Amino acid sequence: MNTGYVRQLDTKKFVKYLYTAMLDHATAIVELQFAAHRRKRAEETRRTAVSELRERVIDAHEAGVPVVRIAREAGVSRQAVYEMLGLRRLSRPRLPTPAQRTQL
Repeated sequence: MNTGYVRQLDTKKFVKYLYTAMLDHATAIVELQFAAHRRKRAEETRRTAVSELRERVIDAHEAGVPVVRIAREAGVSRQAVYEMLGLRRLSRPRLPTPAQRTQL
């Protein structure tokens, strides 16, 4: 048996394997770049949508719409509405500290 012929077949298989691996690698990189680009576009879209929602929440609040209704219509929590309005609403009133009680 001619060993040169066997070596030639192995080389052809190896080249084919390398070519396939390179294509797989290149395809993976292109797909990765595409996914990263889509993610960037989605972040920009989200940022714009949140900014617009914040403006509409402020407009509704200035028009006298109750916070509960704004939250329901916007699909967010009341706390999120307060945060968009820049208001801090405590979940319960804070009790005075002992030092504050002595001053009362």
